[in-house]
Amino acid sequence: MSATDLLARLILHCRSALPEGTVILQPGDSLQHSPASAWAEFWIDRISTSISRRSSPRETEFSLTINCFARPPQSTSAATQLANALSDCLRQSDVPLNVQEPSCGTLRLREPELRDVSRPATAKSAGLWHWIVSVKGTAPSE
Repeated sequence: MSATDLLARLILHCRSALPEGTVILQPGDSLQHSPASAWAEFWIDRISTSISRRSSPRETEFSLTINCFARPPQSTSAATQLANALSDCLRQSDVPLNVQEPSCGTLRLREPELRDVSRPATAKSAGLWHWIVSVKGTAPSE
């Protein structure tokens, strides 16, 4: 499974958990003077295929990082709510690769980690509140 396909499936899975109108960015996208007060940037940080073993199916390990941003003058609650909604959505252990055909396999996710990397002084100067959601998981190899 390619990083692009993996990212697309995870974004599709998370989209329903986000507030309506939330902008989602992928690698290569840019936020051009958008009126969005909060948005999320999805990144696959690492993807690697494990060594094939006779006793177990081959799997692809990955790390997903989602940067959640909100602009002041909103309180940090917009970024916090976005990060919490994504964490709750990803907390499910299995995400089907194809909803219509569950036999296609699933993505298995570990417990997400949340970090608030915002600082009030930085938020005022940079104009952003920033939370990070990180999760590791595995996908079946093709």
